Amino acid sequence: MYHISLARDIVKDVFGDIVGEICEIILNYGPLTLVQIQTRTTLSREYVKDAMFILISQNICTFTNPSEEDRETRFSINPLNVLMRVRFPKFLLYVKERFGDRAAAILEEFLDSGQLTFDNTIKNATANYLDRAGLMGRGETDALRTTFLELAAHHVL
Repeated sequence: MYHISLARDIVKDVFGDIVGEICEIILNYGPLTLVQIQTRTTLSREYVKDAMFILISQNICTFTNPSEEDRETRFSINPLNVLMRVRFPKFLLYVKERFGDRAAAILEEFLDSGQLTFDNTIKNATANYLDRAGLMGRGETDALRTTFLELAAHHVL
């Protein structure tokens, strides 16, 4: 039971009260449809949908496709997936020490943004890396692409 409270607190701390409230509802009641989630909160449907988008894009919330019998998508959260977020700094430190600053910038973008395309990851990581390092230039994008492929080859990503 404590892992559920801790998971809720982590989500609330990282993503805010609204997302934390939706996370708590799903954790407490198990797999729910969007309508069932909506009925357990006083938040508007738009806030619930936005919170669900954040939880899904961050790989915190998963959903099952509707079956012919049920016909409704159900959303669930594994608290252990949320608790892994506590280890993100350790992952970043390891990647930075083993692969360098560029690799850490790519991993940080993955961890912060959730699901992104390759191009968006490289674009955002390049901007963040250049800003942090005080650099300018097109060559960094190519270097980050190479680093991304190296991380993928080593099964980091």
